[in-house]
Amino acid sequence: MVLGLRTKTRRSPSVQLDYIIHIQEIKPWPPSQSLRTLRAVLIQWEYGEKTSGFTNQVVPSLGTGSGVGDGRIEFNESFRLPVTLMREMSIRGGDGRHFSEELHRV
Repeated sequence: MVLGLRTKTRRSPSVQLDYIIHIQEIKPWPPSQSLRTLRAVLIQWEYGEKTSGFTNQVVPSLGTGSGVGDGRIEFNESFRLPVTLMREMSIRGGDGRHFSEELHRV
């Protein structure tokens, strides 16, 4: 989900966006037999040097079956990820309507 643009002018070389990322669940769980013994799981993220965080620890639910993939992990948490998109201005007459294709890993 994108919350909205935070720009003052239309011709600004950058656009700032806030992405809301919601982590509902991970399933099937566990993906392998070796992960069945985990007692708690959390997800940690970083974006640059200033933005980072983690979810609360949750206990995996192994389900009623005894096989791999019978359970799940429920997080039901959201976090905000601020992003700045830079307009691509080329020397060959770019109009500034396209954004750089540079991607960042979360």
